[in-house]
Amino acid sequence: MFAPAIWAGVSYLVIPHRRIEPTTKNRWFWAAAYGAAGLLGGFIVPSAIPKLISLITNPSLPSALPQPTSTQQPLLWDRLFPNPTYAPGILLGLVQAVLPLIVLLLILAWKQKINLDLWQKLSVAGSLLAFLVVGLVISVKIGGGSNLHNLDMFLIGLLFTAWLVWEKGGNQYLEQLGKIPWYSLILLILLILMPVYPALLVQKPPVYPPYESAVSALKDIRDYVDEYKNEGEILFIDNRQLLTFGYISDVPLVPEYEKKVLMNEAMAEDAVYFEQFYEDLRQKRFRLIITEPLVIKFQGDEYHFGNENDAWVKWVAIPLTCYYEPIETFTEAGVMVLMPRETVLQDRQICSQFLD
Repeated sequence: MFAPAIWAGVSYLVIPHRRIEPTTKNRWFWAAAYGAAGLLGGFIVPSAIPKLISLITNPSLPSALPQPTSTQQPLLWDRLFPNPTYAPGILLGLVQAVLPLIVLLLILAWKQKINLDLWQKLSVAGSLLAFLVVGLVISVKIGGGSNLHNLDMFLIGLLFTAWLVWEKGGNQYLEQLGKIPWYSLILLILLILMPVYPALLVQKPPVYPPYESAVSALKDIRDYVDEYKNEGEILFIDNRQLLTFGYISDVPLVPEYEKKVLMNEAMAEDAVYFEQFYEDLRQKRFRLIITEPLVIKFQGDEYHFGNENDAWVKWVAIPLTCYYEPIETFTEAGVMVLMPRETVLQDRQICSQFLD
């Protein structure tokens, strides 16, 4: 949210507008103005408009949704290093992606004598450091750390830094490829290859269920919904796109129990939030529940996203299994249809907390 303001302010502080006299007073004034514009577009407007729309269209919705709990979620620091979720680990993966660019920028700054004053150096280095720290912390939060996408602000900040170096004279060095040293040419090649090489190793064609199987599953789900929607609520934990795009009609979305909301609260171990969910399950509030197939298996941190799997199993899959039973599973489509059990599943190993 604050990145546009930081990027805009730093960019102007380092390279003032050519039509404005670059005095110290003007430079700070316009850097602040650019930063304010970035703050308006990156934070104020995006925050205000959705709230205004929600207030007009559905005044009760904001209060029904759970409050953000990302700061309560555990940090898995081992994901900084090689692990089952991300083989190289965040630190090594980041070094592979950005080291050639950083070395090349240092060479350009040295060769072209790109001089920055103290405040310019602090603004560039400080913003990159802030983005790096934030990105690393978010990357090790449970639910993240399988790639470098949570470091996007730092990576884009490096892209802006490369532009600043280019505008300060770095272009004069690189425009003469026939005259630059061999090590700079190698850096340019690595700059292109190293960030994409790990991704190329794991690329494979997407796998979709057979068309006939998907059509058949959709028809059966529609039939179930049409049969039971007049007897009670239908909860789409998963596959809510069927409601969004009109494949299934006359079924309202229950946003507080959508899969990503449940997963977020499970990773935060928010017992207070789940009290209402469990009570709704006990009271058989939902006549049908549509979800992904439920698997009761704890994995631990030795598996890909094992910690996230265990949170889902503990807080969502087990309670659903105790109070609801599957009436049909569409394996190829990855969908399970659940109905309330007559009595709670009498399995002490699985449902002990609900049987006491």
